[in-house]
Amino acid sequence: MVEEKNLNLNQEMFQILIKSSSDGILAFDTGLKLTVWNKTMEQKTGKKAEECLGKYIFDVLPHLSKEETRKKFLETIKGKSPISQNGIFIPGATGLNTLYNAKYFPIKNGEEIEGGLVIINDVTENNSVKKQLDLLEQTVKTAFDSAPYDYWLLDTEGRFILQNNHSIQNFGDLKGKYFKDLNISPEFSTKWKTDFEKLHKGETVTREQNVVIHQEEKHFYTIITPVKQNQEVLAIVGLSIDITERIRNNNIRLRNELELKTLLENSPDIIARLDLESKITYINRTVGKISTSQPSNFIGKTFRELGMDPHEYEVFEKQVRIAIKEKAPIEFENDYKSRQGNLSFSIRLIPEFSSSGEVCSVLMISRETTGIEKSQESAS
Repeated sequence: MVEEKNLNLNQEMFQILIKSSSDGILAFDTGLKLTVWNKTMEQKTGKKAEECLGKYIFDVLPHLSKEETRKKFLETIKGKSPISQNGIFIPGATGLNTLYNAKYFPIKNGEEIEGGLVIINDVTENNSVKKQLDLLEQTVKTAFDSAPYDYWLLDTEGRFILQNNHSIQNFGDLKGKYFKDLNISPEFSTKWKTDFEKLHKGETVTREQNVVIHQEEKHFYTIITPVKQNQEVLAIVGLSIDITERIRNNNIRLRNELELKTLLENSPDIIARLDLESKITYINRTVGKISTSQPSNFIGKTFRELGMDPHEYEVFEKQVRIAIKEKAPIEFENDYKSRQGNLSFSIRLIPEFSSSGEVCSVLMISRETTGIEKSQESAS
């Protein structure tokens, strides 16, 4: 009597487990007719238990009759393997095939096999997520290796654990070495110690650094930032951008500007730049020939506001308007009443253009011709 009660209790517990399982569970007898079809199977297939129980399994799920899966069912009722598994597709209630991992268990009564049990896990979503993660990983790896910058990863002790190809080409394989031991410059170790403390506090560090690579001085802009999880620093990632060309071009530009400024300030001609309203935005110090004022006092003013004779200014401004309108250089003669008396000038106006092709300013080069005119009058 006790054994019978225990058997009934076990069967009740078995039924509860089957019904409450989130996995699909089906059972069959030795004739491959279904004896169990739980709620999860109903949800996954859209087939009710009463439609399936007592029916030949391959009539209910015809696509399982393929050789490999059929073989699993037959081996289960022969007891050849205590547990076996494979991947199977089952059409869902929506008509879409879903991939499952199926595990097969023989049901025994003593040594006698009475049927089999199959537990089915949905792996379609897991596979999809895995594929997406694999694609993301491959994308990141491709971007990491093919980037035209130096990427590298340090552990929390400052030791290299990963470098991209560009970094290896510039600095060699540094994996396993400490960042602090790089022989970049005499002050590098001290700076890195300070940077390392900031990184462990969760701060990002940026700096420009000169490095000699393959006997050539190069300039890098470096960004180093901690990789954090829940405020804990797990690693340190760095990006170094080679700005050597930009620095060189900037140095050339500065040198050219200095040379140009030297030429302009020492030119015997008065050189000025005018905006479209004829206001002076630059004038060289040669203007001291006609004025005691400093060049800075001319900025933002017109020559009329600086005391030029109204008639002379009218001639001058007219020529400026012509140069702007025709977008072409123009030359003319003009006089100027200075503290030394009347001076004659040969003036050349050269329009300057913006990136859109419009005139944005006018360059004026004024050469004094007073002495030349007097010499010509004496000669005649």
